[in-house]
Amino acid sequence: MRFGLRSKFLAPTLSLVAVGMVAGVVFAYFIAKSALEEQSKHELASYASSLATSLDSWVERGRLDIQLWSQQDMYRSAIPDSFIGRSAREAANAQLKSLRDKYEVYEILNLANEKGDVIASSKKDTIGRINESDRAYFKQCLKGESVMSGIINSKDTGRPGFVLATPVKEQNTVIGVILGVVDLASLSDMFFSKFKAGETGFAYLFDSTGKVIAHPNKDLILKADLPKSDHGKLLLVQKQDGGSKSDKIIAHNDEKGRAMLTALKTVGNKGWTVAVTAPQAEIFKSAKTIRNTLIFLTLVVMAALGFGLWLMSERFIIRPVNKVVAGLKDIAEGDGDLTTRLAVHTQDEVGELARWFNLFIEKLQTMMKGLTEGAATLASSTSQISSASSEFATNSLETSRSVSEITTTAEEVKQTVQISTDKAEAVAYGAERVSEVAAMGRKVTEEAVAGMARIKEEMEYIAESILKLSEHTQSIGEIIGAVNDIANQSNLLSVNASIEAAKAGEYGKGFAVVAQEVKSLSDGSKVATNQVRTILNEIQKATGAAVMATERGAKAVEAGLALSSQAGEAIAALARNVGESVLSATQIAASSRQQMAGMDQLVDAMDSIRIGTQNNAAGARQLEESSRNLADLGETISALVGRFKV
Repeated sequence: MRFGLRSKFLAPTLSLVAVGMVAGVVFAYFIAKSALEEQSKHELASYASSLATSLDSWVERGRLDIQLWSQQDMYRSAIPDSFIGRSAREAANAQLKSLRDKYEVYEILNLANEKGDVIASSKKDTIGRINESDRAYFKQCLKGESVMSGIINSKDTGRPGFVLATPVKEQNTVIGVILGVVDLASLSDMFFSKFKAGETGFAYLFDSTGKVIAHPNKDLILKADLPKSDHGKLLLVQKQDGGSKSDKIIAHNDEKGRAMLTALKTVGNKGWTVAVTAPQAEIFKSAKTIRNTLIFLTLVVMAALGFGLWLMSERFIIRPVNKVVAGLKDIAEGDGDLTTRLAVHTQDEVGELARWFNLFIEKLQTMMKGLTEGAATLASSTSQISSASSEFATNSLETSRSVSEITTTAEEVKQTVQISTDKAEAVAYGAERVSEVAAMGRKVTEEAVAGMARIKEEMEYIAESILKLSEHTQSIGEIIGAVNDIANQSNLLSVNASIEAAKAGEYGKGFAVVAQEVKSLSDGSKVATNQVRTILNEIQKATGAAVMATERGAKAVEAGLALSSQAGEAIAALARNVGESVLSATQIAASSRQQMAGMDQLVDAMDSIRIGTQNNAAGARQLEESSRNLADLGETISALVGRFKV
C-alpha cells in the first residue's frame, strides 16, 4: 500500500500532537492537582499555624498583663492584714472586676496572700472562701516565678480551665500572688467556635495526653479522648514524632469513614497542639473541575487542529512539492543536462528548496566547466610534481646523512663540556671551602685583637696598681722613720729615767726597773725597725722592677695589638679575594651547566632534524606515488566531466 506525503505528514503529526496534548493535559492536570493539593495543604497548615501563633501570643500577652498588674502599688498595699491593707482591698476588688469585664476570657481574677487565702477577687463571694496553697502553681509562684498551670477544674465553678499566676513582690520578697483563671469554654468561643476550614472543616486543641481542651463543640472539652480513636492515635503519634517542632499534614479517615486531612501545629512550649481538620473532597474539589475542563478543551483543540492541518498541507506542501518533483524528474531524465532549472517561485520552504536546488545546479555547472579546464592542467602538473618529488627524496637522503654526522660531533662536544662542567664545579666547591676557612681566620684574628686589647687594659691596671703600691711603701718608710725616732727618744728617756732612779736611791729602784724595760723595748723596736726598713727597701726595688716590666709588657701588648690588626686586615683582604674567586668559580660552573644544557638541546634538535629528514624522504616517496595517482585521477575526471552538458 502506497502512502502519500499528506498521509505521512498528517498521520504522525496528528498522532504526535494528540500524544503531546494528552501527555500535556495529563501532566498539567497532575501538576495543577499537585499544586492545588499543596496549596490546600499549605492553607490548612497556615490556618493551624495562625491559630497556634494567635493562641500562644494571647497566652503570653495574658501572662504579661498579669505581671504588669502585680507591680501596681494597689495590690501590694491590699495584701497586709492591717487597716490600710483592708481599705486597699476594696479598690483591688473593683480593679479586678473591671479587668475581668474587659478580658472576658478570664473566669475569675483573684489576689491571694502568701498563705494562699484569696483576699481580693473579681467575685466578692470568693473572698475568704478559697485557698490556693495546695496548688502547685501557687507554690511555684511563692518562689518568685510567673507560672502557667496545666488544665485544672476551677475551685469556684468547677469548670475546666488553666491559671496564669504571677507573684506580688515587696522589695524582692514575695508577699502574695495574682491569679487569672482562664475558662476553656471561653477560649473555645474566642479561637475555635467561629473558625471554618472549607465548608465543614473545623479546628480544635488538645494537650500532650490527647485530651481535647478546646473545641467548637464545647461538650467535647475534656470528654473527647483522642487515644481512644484510630485517627486520634495517628495524630498523637505524628505529633510525638515531630516533637516541639511539629508542623505536619496527616491524611486519615474520621469515625464516619470520610477521607480527611488534618494539619498539626504546636503552641509554643506549652505542650498544646492545634489541629485543623477538613474533608479531602472539599479541599480537592477544584482539582476535579480542572481535570474535566482540560479533557474537553483537549478534544476540541485536536479536532480543529486536524482539519486545519489537512487544509494547510494541501495548499502549502503537497502542490509545491509536486511541482518540484516534476522539475527534478525532467532534469533526471534529461541525460545530465545542467542547463535545466526548476520553475517553482513560492516563498515557503518548498520555494527555498527550488531556489537552492537551482543555485546548486548553477554552481555544479560552473564547477563542471572548471573541472573540464583543470583536468588538462592537472595532467601536466602531475608529471612535474613526480619529477620534483624524486629530486626531493634524493636531497632528503643526503641531508639525513649530514645530520647524522653533525649529531655525532655534537655528542663528542657534549662529553667535553660535561668534563669541563665537572671540573668547574669542583673548583667552585674548593673555593667555597677556602672562603669558609678565610672567614674563620678573620673571625679568630678579630677575637685575638679583642683579647690583646683586654690584655693591654689589664697591664695598664697592673702598672697603676704597682705605682700605688710604691707610693704606699714610701709612706711606710716615713712611718718607720718616725717609729725609729720614737725608739731613740724612748732609749734616751730610759737613760734619763735610770739616772733619776739612781738619784732617788732606795726609792727609785722600781722606777729603774721600768726604765730598763723601756730601754729593752726601745732596743727591740730599733732592731725591728731596721728589719722592716730592710724588707721595705727590697719591696721598693721589686716594685720598681715590676713597674719597668709592666711598661715593657704594655709596649709588647701594643706591638702585638698592631700586628693582630694588620693580620686581621690581611685575612679580610684574603677573604674578599677568595669570595670573588668563589663567585667567579660559581659563574664558570653555571656557564658550563648552561653550555651542557645547550649541547643537550643541540643534540635533541639534531635528532629531531634527522628524524624529520627521514620523514621528508619517506614523504617524498609518498608524494611521488601520489602524483602518479593524481595523473590517473585527472584522466578519470576528464572522462566523467565529458558525460555532462555544460
